[in-house]
Amino acid sequence: MKKILLLVTGCLSVFAMNTTAQHIDSTFNTNGYLPYQGPNSNSEENLGSGMGSALQADGKIVTVLKRDPNSPDLNMYVYRYLANGMPDPTFGTNGSVGTFCGTESIGYDVEIQQDGKIVIIGESEYCINGICGASQFVMMRFNTNGDLDSTFGNDGHLLTNDVFTGTTGTYSIPKRLNILPNGKFMVGGTGPGGKPAIVRLKPDGFPDNSYGTNGVFSFTAVPRTQFIDMAIGPNGETYGLLRTSSWDPATTSYDSANYTDNIIFKLDPNGNPDLTFGTNGVFTFGTDNTDEAASILLSSAGKLLVAGYNMPVNNYYVYSYGRRNKGFVAFVNTNGSLDTSIPNGFSNFHFTQDSATFFNKIIERSPNEFLVCGFTTDYVSGNFQQKGLIVSMNNQGQLNTAFNGNGYMQFDHGMVGPSGWQGKLANFMDVDLTSNNDIILSGYRNPNAGGTKGSIYILKLTFGPGSNLSVDEFSPESAFSAYPNPVANGNFRIELEETAVIQLVSLDGRILYENEIPAGTSTIALDADYKGMAVLKVQSKTGQVGTRKLLFE
Repeated sequence: MKKILLLVTGCLSVFAMNTTAQHIDSTFNTNGYLPYQGPNSNSEENLGSGMGSALQADGKIVTVLKRDPNSPDLNMYVYRYLANGMPDPTFGTNGSVGTFCGTESIGYDVEIQQDGKIVIIGESEYCINGICGASQFVMMRFNTNGDLDSTFGNDGHLLTNDVFTGTTGTYSIPKRLNILPNGKFMVGGTGPGGKPAIVRLKPDGFPDNSYGTNGVFSFTAVPRTQFIDMAIGPNGETYGLLRTSSWDPATTSYDSANYTDNIIFKLDPNGNPDLTFGTNGVFTFGTDNTDEAASILLSSAGKLLVAGYNMPVNNYYVYSYGRRNKGFVAFVNTNGSLDTSIPNGFSNFHFTQDSATFFNKIIERSPNEFLVCGFTTDYVSGNFQQKGLIVSMNNQGQLNTAFNGNGYMQFDHGMVGPSGWQGKLANFMDVDLTSNNDIILSGYRNPNAGGTKGSIYILKLTFGPGSNLSVDEFSPESAFSAYPNPVANGNFRIELEETAVIQLVSLDGRILYENEIPAGTSTIALDADYKGMAVLKVQSKTGQVGTRKLLFE
């Protein structure tokens, strides 16, 4: 019997075959992610853009969303899926619960209580005290079957004047939710007067008056600030993340060299500023001309990590959004200073196959591994074309190449049509870990070519053998030669001793190339636009099979 000759070339030591390669879990709903419409979608056809997600102890996935503007109604929605990605028939109507809240209802965050009840926050344009058309505070708690929990707030919900006593709280918008071990709630967002606010609520939903002033802390130390995120420390201390601009009302202009910066402020467990943090409780820093922070994490090692994106230009004066953006992660000490063990105190991330990078959420997977989700985008013929992104980073701000061989994965599940809108959407807003360390990514994509309609985008990554994206150990007798590795300009050569079928599969499951190749040396020409890792599979006429990872630069 003839054998396929093995020639080990290129970066074999870096991209060695192993049985724990990350790959899409093909058993999760349909090909590893949620479909739009069809029998595997929920009663709402998975319509809407996922804004936040949480995992129950039984592995079920709960997500809150922004309703698609092309299909408006007056409800705020919560979807729940089984651990295998199918709609949960025991939750509402085939996995969907819609609650009347008013126009422009958006859910921003969701958490699961220890008893399994589901708590969500969001905004809606309802009328309060005669004021209509302004965004207002909404918080609700649901029983495990999707019914409103009447023991929370007023028949299951809280509105602006329930939380901010004595005010209508126009434009009060909650953005981040945490549940404390004692069952109390920490809610961060915009409070009355448009000021960043942190609120602590009792387990029944009403303000905890022992915190701040009537349960509320309002940030007024720096003007022109916007709430972004918050992290809660082990002793109940709070780190608030804000964005601030350089707008000067006297000159009615921005600083052309510094458009926006990031602010972290610290509160003690009673909702008072911790004046030992930074300067009088506030730390301001920037990573470039324009900073857009998105997420803050307090790591198990006691470091604050801030993820977002930046630009080397002033976004107000120079239109460059989606063309020059880089993802960043900043490392901040809990005394309010940049961690100087990291060069400049932050790391920038740019993936050259796409023109811009955006980070939305950072979580800790282990003390030496952090996951950051978001998207990359190209600007093509006047349209933005996005790909979902997950990045693995170590505690020094470097890509963790043990993850997928390069430290990141992209997923091109948006749709571009032959006519109409030529952009595409694929964006991960949140990332969670299952009990066995699998990765759940959630966000939104456009499932219809040529249109902007959004659908829930939940994708599961697992590891180990058993799919065309994992790389199994194989006998030295089952081998072949493919070179060079890394591959430049999409062209590589393959050497075979007998005719074989070859298949090249990207790590998001797309078949990039498939053909029968004769014995000898053949040149394979792939679209030079493809960048990243791919798995090359070879099966000879006599049944010999070999697999190799190739890196396309």
